[in-house]
Amino acid sequence: MDYNVEFLSEIKNEIEKEVLYKWYISEENDANNNIKLVDFYDVNVEYEGTEINIYNSYLIKSIEEKGIEKNIQTFYPISENFIEIKLKPFFHNNNNNISYSFVGSNRIIDNILLFIEPKYGDEFSTNDKVIAGGSIGFNYYDAYFKNNIIEDKLYFKLELNNYHYEEILNLVETKTISSIYLKLQGIDGFYAEWDPYYFTNKIKIVSSFENQQIQTNNISSLNLKKLGFVREFKLSFKQSKKIK
Repeated sequence: MDYNVEFLSEIKNEIEKEVLYKWYISEENDANNNIKLVDFYDVNVEYEGTEINIYNSYLIKSIEEKGIEKNIQTFYPISENFIEIKLKPFFHNNNNNISYSFVGSNRIIDNILLFIEPKYGDEFSTNDKVIAGGSIGFNYYDAYFKNNIIEDKLYFKLELNNYHYEEILNLVETKTISSIYLKLQGIDGFYAEWDPYYFTNKIKIVSSFENQQIQTNNISSLNLKKLGFVREFKLSFKQSKKIK
């Protein structure tokens, strides 16, 4: 498996603004410029839904007792039921467009997804959770020696108890939705060039220091953040009706 890294990066800790940041990612881009990327953990990001897909998978299998197969079939739902929402960055002002790419590449991430999944056996638990994940693009050869190209991908996964999942499933199945908005804050693995006003129009992402060939220079005591934890998550569905 070959990860499509375009240029190398490394962790350094001699940053000028040491009071605010103890370390930064030095990215040498294709223009031979060293860009200093700092933790942009507290930034607000927003996305707009463009497409909803509902996946329901079920397994039907025969019951077998004492090695003798009986002509009885039982309906087993399996944990492959989920909602997929394709996303694109949402902008309140066209002058403030934010682009997303992985550290080590200038490719814009077009494949941004939200997965909503049920947690089976946890019907009334309030321990719903959301995580961020993804990967820089890579190539691999399958069993038939075909070269497969996997594009850069960023996703968010919302795991809900059955009751909350059914609420959203019923909404997307039975209601006419005019728009979907997703707002997040406090995402580990989001970086950007330092700005005194905490503004950026270019977010760089780390999902794996190893796969993205980011040299950590044996700095193991630092809290090197990558995609995973999300502090705040808000999902909104909008329905519009004309008033006669």
